[in-house]
Parts: sequence; C-alpha cells; structure tokens
Amino acid sequence: MEVEVEKSIIEKILNKLKTTDKSGASSHADNIVLISRDYVPRDINEISVEVKTIAENLVQKGKNVHVITYDPIKKGQTIELGGVNVHYIDNSIRAYSPLTDALTIGMDINRVAGDIFHEEGIDLIHVHDWYMLPAGVILQKAFSRPMCSTYYSVENVRCPDVINNYTNAIRQIENKGCHESQKVLVKENWLKEEIIKQYNPLDEKVDIINPKDENDRKKLLKDYRWVMQNYDER
Repeated sequence: MEVEVEKSIIEKILNKLKTTDKSGASSHADNIVLISRDYVPRDINEISVEVKTIAENLVQKGKNVHVITYDPIKKGQTIELGGVNVHYIDNSIRAYSPLTDALTIGMDINRVAGDIFHEEGIDLIHVHDWYMLPAGVILQKAFSRPMCSTYYSVENVRCPDVINNYTNAIRQIENKGCHESQKVLVKENWLKEEIIKQYNPLDEKVDIINPKDENDRKKLLKDYRWVMQNYDER
C-alpha cells in the first residue's frame, strides 16, 4: 500500500514537471491577460467588443482571464464583469499624442500586470492594437511569457500618404510587435496580406481569427495551445 501511495505521489510530481517550465509557467494557457485600451462599456467600438467577446469566451472555457484597460474615472479599481477580472488604469504621465500615450501608459499597465503575475501567475499575454504593443513587448521580456497580438489595421493603411517621424515611429512599433509576437492575429485576409507585405513575418505566424465566429474562437484556443507548447524563451 505504501509503495502504491509513493508511486501516486511521484506520478503527480512528474505530471506537474511536464506541465511547467523552469520559470514556473504552465504549458497550457490557463491564466491569460488581455491588454486593450478599449473595453466595454466605456468604449463601444470594434476593438472593445471583440476583446470582450474573446475574454468572456475564454472564461466559458474555464480560463482565468484578466483584462487591463484604460478608464481614468475607474482607475485603480478591479471589477468582475461576466467572470472577467477587469483592471482599470490611467496614464500617470500626461501625454500629448496617441504615440506618446502608447509609449508612457506602459508603466501603469506593467504595474498592474506585475501584481497579477505575482499573485496568480500569467501564462500568456494577448495585446490588442498597436497602442498596446510597447507594453506587451516589455512584459513578454520581463516575465518570460509568450505574447499574441491582434492587429486591427496598420499605419500604412490608416495614413498611406503620410511619411514623417510620427508615422514612422508607429510603423516601427507595429514591426517590432509583429516580430516579437508568437502569433499575430487579424480578422480578415486583406490585413494578413498587408502585414506580411509591410513587415515580412513568417506567413504561418499570422492567423485569421474572427471572435464572433464559433469555429474561429476554437481556433484561437488552438493557437494559444500551440504558442504555449512551442514557446522558446529567448
């Protein structure tokens, strides 16, 4: 009997070791942090609705989901909405443009993400739109966790005839995020083709995911699983 008990304990330990890496990350995306400037109900737009759809679907699949989002009125609060832990932040630095805001808001995002990481753990980071890419790249490096990114457009499409230091900086952010992400997600094929044309990632890195489609929501989980199993800490 004692031998059987010892074998059972050893098997549990071995199984645990198989599902974690040396830094303590699970090989499954069980604890997921979504980072988006926009989120319902403060913002009603394409990004906010799609992030909410992804977050709530992940909760239904048994995932522990945190969303970090911007709301200066609710800053510092964490509210559970539909099973999702929504953390509200402000930018503690006064920003004068979307670019400077994107580059400075990371300090507040990183503070909240750090608390989540130490209290519950983070397996995967999923950032939405170029705005959140600087913060996502930093967190990926700091926590040694994989990052997925969702692109809703690219600067070359938003401002096709504008070339200056401002637009070039955003293009560089998009390029950096594209190459640092383990998966780049888009909703339509034309955007996938545009990203490959502009930033030259591997074709298989870019996947088409429409959060409103049930099959695509399942595909997103498969992408998460693939990323966790193939993430090579750099």
